[in-house]
Amino acid sequence: VEANRHRAAEAGLRAASLSRGYGGKMEGPLKVDPARHTSGDVGDEPLMLAATGEAWIGKDRTDATRAMAADGVELIVMDDGHQNPSVAKDLSLIVIDAAAPFGNGHVLPKGPLREPVADGLARADGVILMGEGKELSAVQKSRLPVVRAGLAPAGDVPEGPLVAFAGIGRPVKFFDSLTEAGADLQDSVPYGDHHAYTSSDLKFLHDLAASRGARLITTSKDHVRLPAEERARILVFPVEARFEDEAALAALLAPILGPKEA
Repeated sequence: VEANRHRAAEAGLRAASLSRGYGGKMEGPLKVDPARHTSGDVGDEPLMLAATGEAWIGKDRTDATRAMAADGVELIVMDDGHQNPSVAKDLSLIVIDAAAPFGNGHVLPKGPLREPVADGLARADGVILMGEGKELSAVQKSRLPVVRAGLAPAGDVPEGPLVAFAGIGRPVKFFDSLTEAGADLQDSVPYGDHHAYTSSDLKFLHDLAASRGARLITTSKDHVRLPAEERARILVFPVEARFEDEAALAALLAPILGPKEA
């Protein structure tokens, strides 16, 4: 979402992300203001996206898109909107984790999928395959264009011993990215996705770091869920999407951004 919003902005468009606002008490539609809103208001992902560009939330996606258009937004990058039929899309991209693509392959409640894989791919215009792993047979059968990408550090790794924690979909990906970037990782603590950190959680983490002679570090998504006083004490390690073939990505985005100038 962030990477494609950035490319739209580079193309001269006023682009903004649209999220449902999972985990937040506000329903929207509203433009997220990092100086005023908290993750408890708008959710962690929209607050994280608002740190690097324009971000909106709206429980009702149709109302939200109308509000964004009325405010002058020219291109909406909708997060987790592929299975929402209330808004017509000019371009639909499916992002797949190559290391853990479709769970057990079953739909709810037997598995994690909201619909059969083939049905979702049939409505898509392209696939972004994240991380290491072979191209999937279901994707090959769809004949959709595929762009491979991975997460890379958006800054330098802090020096010295570190204890990492993360409450995201697959915390081990964050821990591995730190190690691969050269971090002196002394320990790591995984939590569930969107975990709300309690005072006892934070005391445990600080005590663990102290016992290892280390500093705490977490993801950008987790960092915005922390109390202000904790954000000042805990390091953040931001990552960004890097695409293997920028020309292929430009071709995929051409229907909404236009051809890339030479």
